[in-house]
Amino acid sequence: MAIGLLCMMFAARASGDPAPATPKSAAAGSTRSDVSAPTAFNTGLLPPPADFDSSTPRRAWLGLSAAVKAGNQSLAANYLDLSEVPPQQQPILGADAAGKLLRLFKVIGMPRADSLPDEVDPRPPQGGESGTWTLARFEKDGVSGQVLLTRVSDPASGKPLWLVSRATVGAIGGWVSELLTPKSTTAAPEARLNVGLGPVPKSMDLSRPRRAVKSFLDACHEGRYGQAAHFLWLNGVEPERQREVGPLLARQFKIVLDHYVWIRYEAFSDEPFGKPELSPVPEDEDQFGSLPLGPDQIPLRLKRVPGPSGNEKLWVLSPETVDAIPALYDEHGLGWVGVHLPAVLTGVRVLEMEPWQWLGFLIVLVLAGALGIVLERVALTVGRWLAARTRTPWDDRLLQVLHGPLRCGLGLALAPSMSRWLLLAKPVQSVVDDIIRTASTLVAGWLLMRLVTLATAVAQVLLSGEAVSETDIRSVRTRLELMERLGLFVVGLFTLAYVLMPFAAVRAIGTGLLASAGVTGLVIGIAAQKTLSNLFGGLQLGITQPVRIGDEVVFENEWGWIEAITLTHVVIRIWDLRRLVVPIPYLLERPIQNWTRLSPEILGTVFIYADYTVDVEALRRELARILEETPLWDRKCPPVLQVTDLKEGTVELRALCSAASSGQAWDLRCLVREKMLQAMRSGDRLWIPMRRIELTASRERLERPSSL
Repeated sequence: MAIGLLCMMFAARASGDPAPATPKSAAAGSTRSDVSAPTAFNTGLLPPPADFDSSTPRRAWLGLSAAVKAGNQSLAANYLDLSEVPPQQQPILGADAAGKLLRLFKVIGMPRADSLPDEVDPRPPQGGESGTWTLARFEKDGVSGQVLLTRVSDPASGKPLWLVSRATVGAIGGWVSELLTPKSTTAAPEARLNVGLGPVPKSMDLSRPRRAVKSFLDACHEGRYGQAAHFLWLNGVEPERQREVGPLLARQFKIVLDHYVWIRYEAFSDEPFGKPELSPVPEDEDQFGSLPLGPDQIPLRLKRVPGPSGNEKLWVLSPETVDAIPALYDEHGLGWVGVHLPAVLTGVRVLEMEPWQWLGFLIVLVLAGALGIVLERVALTVGRWLAARTRTPWDDRLLQVLHGPLRCGLGLALAPSMSRWLLLAKPVQSVVDDIIRTASTLVAGWLLMRLVTLATAVAQVLLSGEAVSETDIRSVRTRLELMERLGLFVVGLFTLAYVLMPFAAVRAIGTGLLASAGVTGLVIGIAAQKTLSNLFGGLQLGITQPVRIGDEVVFENEWGWIEAITLTHVVIRIWDLRRLVVPIPYLLERPIQNWTRLSPEILGTVFIYADYTVDVEALRRELARILEETPLWDRKCPPVLQVTDLKEGTVELRALCSAASSGQAWDLRCLVREKMLQAMRSGDRLWIPMRRIELTASRERLERPSSL
């Protein structure tokens, strides 16, 4: 199951689309708006002078050209949108970009100032986009592009400013390099890239940094190390040995990257010239990280060099980085594993893991589980030895609580360090760490829930020992059970939140809920009104305690006992073993008879209907005799028999008797009815209700002889 979860989580992570990169150059004919955020540009430059005016396209161009011609590069940088350049590099790179822009215009021609609008918000030409203006378009020597101005807002004054767009700033270096570098249709053979490897395969797109890195990693994933070798600068190797050395170096470099560098494609430029304005390295180079090699740091760089045909330029791994691959592999590679394992266990990768790593992962799981069991038994054995020398029984209960969570926790604590031996790729190791963290959180929640239950049991025993009556014991039990359920709910809620929050999708939902807390809170409050009502009703019931666990009640004409009280409902066990489940708000809104609210003692009432000839005093003595002979009578209420009503044909008698509990009172009342009925019919007594009919006839009819 753990391997399946690893596969699903890694697949979900690997399938995520990279964030779109910000374009660094504008294609011919494009009028894309490139408006910066109000406070996102030129924060590293010195404030411009008071006469700085860039409020219209014409004034922006006049100020920029005047500053560059005067050699004031620092002032000229203020006319560029440097929002993507780190603030500490903006003075140097901004001045350099301004100088290159003037060199570009010397090649393609200077724009005419009178052709530019002198309006803050000029109407764009047909097909254009508001907020941008094309300063110049060019197509020369196979290089084409356009120089754009874009309108932004001054973060200090809020006034509009027209600046050279950041897309133009990013492309200036490449344009100048292409246009001002002498062209040669055929490069010298010794300057061509990897002539010993032959033409670059179509599957390897080395025209841009991002595509080059992706092509290299895709080829390595599929085991095509011969094609991946085209990504390396191998001109330092004899051409006849490049086919032998190249695949080996490609595999070694991929292994080193897997273990120590997490490649994110969005970090690389998808432009032919790269993004030199964002990096301190020279033009036609790009640095994407570094690796330690002894006391030094080896930079990982890409370099744009002429291809095998000499007519194109390709992005490959720089010569300095390629030369360091063997030493990097010796220090950060597979080591003994790479030398002694057969090729069948190292040649293929499934979900960024080689076969030996899958096998090792299974072994790690088994070893971690076995060591967890062994260490738990050792710890519990020592714990039982110590607990046997104490008088309190709660340390024994604590050992029972630890059984299970301790085993899982120890195994999970050992798994991360053991998994490091497998030299997993950085993304895979991150997924494994996420799985272990999630499992550890669940185990911690499991242990906390057990401890809450144990603490409730301890408190119940301690507080019940201080109680002076059965009523106090039931009251304590009710409060503690509600507190236990509330504690379990809180622990479960926080455990689930801690498990889910590291995932970006859940974090985004949580952020959205916080951002719209007003409306969302209202909607959730309305939707969860019943649930919240039940929850707070349960807390109210636990505090006020109109009923407690074990109370004898009559609710909705049903008599029974309170069997359970939860945060949402109450369970009443009816006398015939049915269960009545009542929501707490419904219970609190209706009257309920609690026969054991203060004490379980109760008076039993027996109504007897007798004939008018009854001897009440004789029945009163009979009632006293019956009560004296039964243990159900608690003697707190003396025998009482009263004439409570005279009805049309019967005399109503009421007998009172007391018992220690409602159950005994019920049995006592039934016994009194039975014995009193026997007394009313025994011997010559016949005091049960009777109807009398008197038959009379006229004297004349009685004296007249009957006719034949």
